[in-house]
Amino acid sequence: MRARQNNYFVITGAPGAGKTTLINHLREVGLSCVDEPARAVLADQRACQGDGVPEKNPRKFTELFLARSIDSFKKYTDVSETVIFDRSVVDTIGYASHLEIDATPFERTAKEYQYNLNVFVFKPWKEIYTTDDERKMSFEAAMRFHEQIIKAYQQLDYLLIEVPRGTVRERAKFLTEQMSAVSR
Repeated sequence: MRARQNNYFVITGAPGAGKTTLINHLREVGLSCVDEPARAVLADQRACQGDGVPEKNPRKFTELFLARSIDSFKKYTDVSETVIFDRSVVDTIGYASHLEIDATPFERTAKEYQYNLNVFVFKPWKEIYTTDDERKMSFEAAMRFHEQIIKAYQQLDYLLIEVPRGTVRERAKFLTEQMSAVSR
């Protein structure tokens, strides 16, 4: 088992709850951030007519998500500063559960690639939820997916910190204050 990367902080939770907006803001103010793998996998697979999209091949999509998550994890292992991840290896368990495939291999991998114990959760937020070319699930499906992701983190004993709703600046302030407090 690898050593826990305590400088790796994860934001996770419901799709369409403001995670990417916050990641973009944090990057603009100079923090190191890693984009969500799912959107990149979906865009790549749709652009090349690949079968690694959930509606065609759920297992392949989840494996591609996992591979990108591991690549991102490894990319920053020599970095001592804080790195903020939009989703993590653990989220593959939630995807597997949501897509009704065996999550066992993803659970084993998630135990190997460990982030800071404190994980920041974005709850479903209907007022800002939208669909697009990559996000096609209904809000109700997003809520079910959120629960599956939360369950995966809880099973691996992560401590979940709910990020309150608010402006992107308010959320950024909350996140940076919390990361500072748990890093001491």
